[in-house]
Amino acid sequence: MTSTRSEQLKDALTILLLALVVGFCSGHFALRQQGLDFPDFYAASLMVLHRHGHQIYDPNVQYQFQREYAGRIGSYFIHPS
Repeated sequence: MTSTRSEQLKDALTILLLALVVGFCSGHFALRQQGLDFPDFYAASLMVLHRHGHQIYDPNVQYQFQREYAGRIGSYFIHPS
């Protein structure tokens, strides 16, 4: 059973594609590990807890809470109740 040149090329391209996907995922793992929307939900819950619920859609207040309590800035909380 000898494989043809086109089959070898397909195998090599498949391995290359898999290596690129693994490389990309492992390079961005630390960022994705914390979640993308954790800071906005956490900051919004703390805003309500600290009696700032009436300002829950104010980006400046969200920024302050995310920076202080979540340790990083994520997207803003925009989910209606």
